[in-house]
Amino acid sequence: MWIGLFAMKSKAKNAGPEFKGFVNYELSVEQKNALKKREFPFESIDSELVRMNESGYRVSFAVDTYSGGHACFISCSGSDNPNTGWVLSGRGSSPIKALKQALYKHYDLFDGDWPKHLDSSREDFDD
Repeated sequence: MWIGLFAMKSKAKNAGPEFKGFVNYELSVEQKNALKKREFPFESIDSELVRMNESGYRVSFAVDTYSGGHACFISCSGSDNPNTGWVLSGRGSSPIKALKQALYKHYDLFDGDWPKHLDSSREDFDD
C-alpha cells in the first residue's frame, strides 16, 4: 500500500502544466476549401508527427462524439513555449483528416503561436 501512495505522489510531481483551455477556432469557408485542396500523403504523416514531437508537442486522437467524427488534440508541456497549457484541436471524418486540420491551424493559420480566448461556438467540420 505504501508503494501505491509513493507512486501517486510521484505522478503528482510530474503532472503536466496547468491546463489553460482549448483554442477554439472554426475554419472559414475559404480556409476549409484551401484545406480540402491541400495534399497530405500518407508518407508525410510520420515526418509531421516527428516534427511535432521534436518541437515538444504531444498529439493525441479521440472519437469526437459531439460531431460524430474524429478529433486530434495538440498540446505542449515545454515551459518556454507560449502554447503550454493550451490545447489546439482539429476535427475530421478520420483521424488523419483531423490531424491534417490541426496541423493546418498550427502552422498555416497561427504560425505556431496559437490565439487564446477565442469564441467557443462550434460548427460542423468540413474536411
